[in-house]
Amino acid sequence: MTNENDINISDGSPIALMGPFCIEADTVLDLDFTATFDNEVTAVMVSLMLNHLVVAQSQVNDQSAPSNLHLRYRGRITDETQAMVVVTT
Repeated sequence: MTNENDINISDGSPIALMGPFCIEADTVLDLDFTATFDNEVTAVMVSLMLNHLVVAQSQVNDQSAPSNLHLRYRGRITDETQAMVVVTT
């Protein structure tokens, strides 16, 4: 999935980048997420949430542009689970 649209993050409220989406029980979730920021980045965090709990995070704080952030997660989902990827400042 690729999103070429600009996303404005201003007040610290989480913004859903992916999801929410359902993952069936007994599935391996293999998430490889990359974001590129064209401007200076101050403490931007991307989180993978499963059933509203953060299970993986990546953060970038870079004074030069462009900046890249990468989040990788692989795990077995044993029960039906709601997943989402959010970004916050």
